[in-house]
Amino acid sequence: MSQPPPHLLPPVVRPPHAGPDGVHSSRPDGPVNGQSATPPHPDKHPLLHSRGLILGLLFGVLAVLGLPLLWYSSAFTRSEKMFWSLMVSIYTLVLLLLAGLGLWLIMRALHQFPLVS
Repeated sequence: MSQPPPHLLPPVVRPPHAGPDGVHSSRPDGPVNGQSATPPHPDKHPLLHSRGLILGLLFGVLAVLGLPLLWYSSAFTRSEKMFWSLMVSIYTLVLLLLAGLGLWLIMRALHQFPLVS
């Protein structure tokens, strides 16, 4: 079987800093003595690990939509995350029930007035 023409072959992808044969070339800033090639870096978003900020967002703005933020944060233990998840879920349910009750009361009050035509 013959090879397809070169313009129909997929492009060759080489890793960064690879030589023409695909083997990594030596780099002056590479790993030394078994160290990692990428140095550890501080978290780019330290506010995401603030207990007060996360609880404020959960109860003031996001409700259950903020639960992934809570579980991402390292400021809470696993048991605290479960507790706050339950509290936020109950809080959100109460808010939805109050909003539904308010709408029901408004609709009830509006039905007392005749329609103007």
